[in-house]
Parts: sequence; structure tokens; C-alpha cells
Amino acid sequence: MMVTILTTDQFPFSYSEPFLNEEISYHNEEVYIVPCYCGEDYKPRELSALKRENIHVMRPNSSFFHNVKIVRIFYAIKVIFSCLFWVEINKLIKIRKVNLKRITQLMLFLSKSIEITKYIDVKIKTNKLQYERIVFYSYWMNASALSSIYLRRKYPNSISVTRAHGYDLYDRKDNYYYCSMQDYIINNIQFIFTVSDDGRKYLLNKYGKSIEIIEKIMVSRLGSRDHGVNNINNLKEHFHIVSCSSLIPLKRVNLIIESLKLIRNIDIQWTHIGSGKLLEDLKAMASENMPNNIRVTFTGQISQESLFEFYSHNSVYLFVNVSETEGIPVSIMEANSFGIPTIATDVGGVGEIVMNNNSGWLLEKNFTPPDLANLIYTICSMNYDEYMMFRINARKNWEVNFQSDVNYNLFLHNLYELCWQNI
Repeated sequence: MMVTILTTDQFPFSYSEPFLNEEISYHNEEVYIVPCYCGEDYKPRELSALKRENIHVMRPNSSFFHNVKIVRIFYAIKVIFSCLFWVEINKLIKIRKVNLKRITQLMLFLSKSIEITKYIDVKIKTNKLQYERIVFYSYWMNASALSSIYLRRKYPNSISVTRAHGYDLYDRKDNYYYCSMQDYIINNIQFIFTVSDDGRKYLLNKYGKSIEIIEKIMVSRLGSRDHGVNNINNLKEHFHIVSCSSLIPLKRVNLIIESLKLIRNIDIQWTHIGSGKLLEDLKAMASENMPNNIRVTFTGQISQESLFEFYSHNSVYLFVNVSETEGIPVSIMEANSFGIPTIATDVGGVGEIVMNNNSGWLLEKNFTPPDLANLIYTICSMNYDEYMMFRINARKNWEVNFQSDVNYNLFLHNLYELCWQNI
């Protein structure tokens, strides 16, 4: 019997990683989900996939999540005396990127991976899991991916696998953030599934000097289900623009607000779906000096089911995503599945779903608010037939490349095959 141990950030608690509910519904083997970054106060979600008998949740207890000083000190000491820590510090020194914040980030990263490894190892033994083969599958290429490497060494009849998306894949010019231990993970994990062609090319350009590296990195796109097409009414009377993301600095929703403030003479309803630590700040920003022709709604966090209901019952003219970095956003897949064209920054694999001047429009990563405002003006000035071609093309591209039925069944077929071939 094959067992998959899937490490996530918070899924299935809170509203994190809602798209995982889609993938989970395609798994037929026994799956044990381990959320590695969700606190004790996070509420479990009512999800259809979790009601299946083969899906289990192994929720770590509170001591795993809380910053208990003695626990943190213990793991910090372990990390400081590990060879991995000093090898990584030496690399940072060589590329002149060492600073206190990066050192702290590295210590947290390594200590978290030790915690995850210990927790899963204990659970496998105490629960006496029945298995012939184990897949240690990290949904993100972060500390849990490093943990899957450690666990594979403990369990010879296993494979280690990670997905790689956006924030966990691409280096940023940010003075402090970097993808901790990426070199080590790439060289030691067995298989990597990037969610975009761009992600695979990025890793191969950095690390693809051997056949082994080239063969272990594969593309496996995410996907969404078909919930029908969004209908447009009163095309020239009311332009409804939607964005959907966490409200964190990486998503740069402030740039949408600044752009909308520059628009006059067009009645626009802007709806942002999602929440985060910047919610109140962005609400305040949107309420200050916004012209009367722009109406703004922040829905807060809503369930995936409610999102699909929203797209089914509201006319949406345009979807906007201006993130600093991305893999291929599921939010764009979902919008495109309803035939809603997208404006997005040309980062990561976004150009694989937003075909510029075909199914949507791409902005340079470092665009300015006038750039976005002028593009919205241009789109709102299109004639009906020209605009409708963008809607048709957005839907077609989704049908060909981003349907969950196709993408997740193919991913799981490849995963099972790798498991049987490599153990």
C-alpha cells in the first residue's frame, strides 16, 4: 500500500491554500496532511475532499507552533552546531548577501525543518502506519521540503517530492528575503514539480549542470474546475474590476488603489476578494481622495465556493493581479475559467496564462500607477467585438492548459509511477 504524507503551510485550516482542496479530491491513496504553520486558534474548514475516507489530517499540537522559549533555544543550539548552517552561511558570505535578518531566517528555516521531521517521524511510529511505500510530498519548496529529504533518509522505502510555485522559488532583490537552503534542496530532493515552464527554466539556469538535475525537475501545472462562464451585462454602463489575493506586501494591492485614483469619466466598481495584515491600511488608503466615479468593496476572506458563486452571479469585466512575484496564480485560472480576461504583471509563469494582447494584458514588473490606469482606460474604450475576443481567448487558454481534471490526474499518474520506479 502507498501512503502520501503531504506537508502544507496551513491547509486545511484557515483559508490558506484553498486550491489544495481541488488537488486532494483526486488522490486515491491514503493521504496524511500535516499543516506546518497553522496556530492552535486556526479554525478547521468544512471541505468536501476531507470527508473522503482516505484523507486524514495530522494536526500538530500547540507546542509545535508556539514560540516556547526553551524549545526555540534547544533548536537554535542544534542548528548552530549543524554543518548545513555553516555551509549556507559561507555561501551567503561569498555572494555578499549575509546579514542578521538572513541569518535569523536561516536559523528559523532549519529549526522548523527539524521540528517537522521529528513530528512526522514520531507520528508514523506511534500510529503504526501501514505502508509498502511512502511519498513525502511537500506542497512548497520551503522547510517542509527539507524535512522530506531528512525523512526519506529515515525511511528507505520512500521518495521525496516537492512542488515549487513563486515565493518559494524565485530570489527577490529584497535586501533580506532569500530562498533558504535552495541549493541543498535542489541537489538532495528526488523530484521537483514546478507549476510553470518559467519556474523550471529558472531552476535549470541556476542549477541544471547535470543530467540528474535536469531529469528531476518537471512541470506540473495546477488547475481549476469548470463552473461555467461569467455573463457580462450593461457593458458600457458599468465596469466591474476584481482582484483576489492575500493583502500582503508581495501582492502590491496598493498599486491598484493608486491607479484607480487617476481614472476619471469612467464608472468603475472595484471589488477586492481576500484578507491579510494590510486590510485596514488599504481600506484607509482607498477611502482617501478616491474619485466619485470609483466604488470600492473589500469582501474580506471568503470560501472558494463563495468565490465561484460570486463569479457566477456578478458581471465582471476585468481581473487584475499586480504581484511582485508569482508562479502561475490559481486566482487567474479561476477568473479565466469564467471567461474573464486579466491584467497582470509579467513575473514568474504569469505569461503562460495571460497571453499579452490575446487573452489579457501584461504589465512590466516595475510598472507605475499611470501605466495601469492608462491600460484600464484603453480596455474600457474597446468595442464590444474586440473585447469579447479577449473573453473567448481567456476561456480557451484555460480549457487547454489549466483544467484540474487533466492536470491533477496527470500529476498523480506521474507521482505514482515515480514512486514505484524509484523505491
